[in-house]
Amino acid sequence: MTKKKSWFLIGMIILLLQLPMIWNHSVNLGGDTLFHYNRIYDAAIQLRSGNFQPLYSFYGFNGTIRVINALYSPMLAYILGAISLISGSWFKFDLVVNVLLGISISATLWHMFNLQKVPNNWRVLLIGLVLSSNNYVSWLLQHQFNVIGAVPLILIVTILVRMYQEPQNPINVIELSCSMALVIQVHMLSTLLAILILIPLTILATYWWQDKVKNWFKIIKAVMITLFLTANIWWPYLYVTRNNVINTPGTSKMSGNVTRFFENDYAWNGTVNWPLSIIVFTILVAGLTLWKRINLVTRVLTVLGWILLVLQTNLVPWDQLLGHWPVIALIQFPFRFGFLLIIVIIALVGQYIVSYEKMDITRIGMTMLTVITVTGLLVSYNNIWQWNSNFHSDITTNIVRNPSNGQIGSTINAKRAFFSRDLQRGILTSSRGSTDYLTGSNKDYFKYNEAVFLPNSRFTKKVSHSTEVLSWEANNKTSITVPIAVYKGLSLELNGQKINVKRGELGLAIINQKSGYNKLIARQITPLSIFISYYVTIVVWSI
Repeated sequence: MTKKKSWFLIGMIILLLQLPMIWNHSVNLGGDTLFHYNRIYDAAIQLRSGNFQPLYSFYGFNGTIRVINALYSPMLAYILGAISLISGSWFKFDLVVNVLLGISISATLWHMFNLQKVPNNWRVLLIGLVLSSNNYVSWLLQHQFNVIGAVPLILIVTILVRMYQEPQNPINVIELSCSMALVIQVHMLSTLLAILILIPLTILATYWWQDKVKNWFKIIKAVMITLFLTANIWWPYLYVTRNNVINTPGTSKMSGNVTRFFENDYAWNGTVNWPLSIIVFTILVAGLTLWKRINLVTRVLTVLGWILLVLQTNLVPWDQLLGHWPVIALIQFPFRFGFLLIIVIIALVGQYIVSYEKMDITRIGMTMLTVITVTGLLVSYNNIWQWNSNFHSDITTNIVRNPSNGQIGSTINAKRAFFSRDLQRGILTSSRGSTDYLTGSNKDYFKYNEAVFLPNSRFTKKVSHSTEVLSWEANNKTSITVPIAVYKGLSLELNGQKINVKRGELGLAIINQKSGYNKLIARQITPLSIFISYYVTIVVWSI
């Protein structure tokens, strides 16, 4: 099969999975959708207005001047912000990003298959299998950012394959530095996973390298380049955490957030449908059965696969471990190991295809893989269709109806708002509260909504450079919480008088309003060093 024909088929698969959304004219709002829409909207308005504020959100998150994008894929937020401006509505934005994400997943997998020398006809089937999995579908339905973070993880697995497959030249400096930089730029949790597998497996691979010293110098060089490529990530992070105690993303009971194999309900983020589950367990068992006959790369990937499989299940006593080592909470949900497992499994299938390519058994294997891939796509398509058709009459989310999850808003007006050319309408019609990266002691999402989202229309807000002006009418003199996040450096001027900043339990400012007209001027200036870190990053990427 030619490359052109292969990509045509891949393109058809990607477009096929968008049909339920197009046909039902539906908008999907998953658990993280409104959080990311606010990040993207903030970046979009910065681009449109020319008011570049890389550290604080003056436009998204109800203009609370929160630190969000600086700690969460800032460059990607600006790229997505530009796409949202060009698209003209959140519905069109979703379609464009869905297609671009499908292409990105396919392209990075194609790059890995180039290294493995997998034939094109097999590549189409394997890419189709991934597109039918949670590694893609959970973005279409839930806007799980792990899916975007999984794209550079494919590059990390490719690097591992090269380390063991080419001991005479295991390290490509540009590939290693750019791949790690992309992971860091896109998703910090994926960065943690990448580091956890790269460090031990790189040390192990050294045993087979022909020129150990030379290649370790290459690694050091790649690390240095990565630091420059990600200066806009680590410097703002150090600045914010050095001067503030911020809330990390909340985590629920870890034992209740493991992967569910042989299930097809994508309302659960940790789902692996039954066709793909068959592939996962078959390949891992085959690795043990054929251990003496498989090559080094396949053995390493098999061991890694088994480790990742165990880590996303209750075979690990997650809750007990969390009680002893709270740092484990950074993982949040064990099912997130599943995104990396699927990539490793696909790489393993590629290894077996190349190893047994000239044997008659490959004909049987291709027939079986074709059946499994097509079945997986049909299962996923049916799931996507049900998700879209069941909710498209009002607002397509399974969370907006449940106040206990901290999401509130009008189900009647919400859908209409997300089709509007005014991007702000969508994020003002519904809200899922989030206290991530605030400086308060209370992480209650619903209380955040009560303090920020519900009274939002009470305030008139105007933004100019690093200043936000809030004005409102009050019936009495009293102490109130205003929707302004408190971080070091915040200055407040109330009714012409500079006041001391008082932080409430949610990390929002508390002021004493007077009866009648009130005017609050909030200033939060981004240090010059933050702008320099962005300049350095952009220049180095441009070289």
